Amino acid sequence: MEKLIGNQTFRWSTKCKGTGIELSNDNLFVWLKETAYMFRTLLGDTAFNSGVHYWELTADDRTENELKIGVSTKLDFNYNSAFCDFEFGFAYYGLG
Repeated sequence: MEKLIGNQTFRWSTKCKGTGIELSNDNLFVWLKETAYMFRTLLGDTAFNSGVHYWELTADDRTENELKIGVSTKLDFNYNSAFCDFEFGFAYYGLG
């Protein structure tokens, strides 16, 4: 399912992602392929400066651990960490 932003489709960034994150279907779908239980960060390819935005997330049967989804006010940080563990990130935390 594509999320349209104006005339643009929201996609995941190929440059702003932690290790073990795989993208598919023209960067619309994401999967963390890792055996260790670690949070990783993946940013979208579109920045938001104002307005109201939401995400629809579907966790399939491969989702064994918790998920964090949210926003970051910073672009430059270690993507092999959970962005929301810092003062520049805010996230919803839940089971997949």
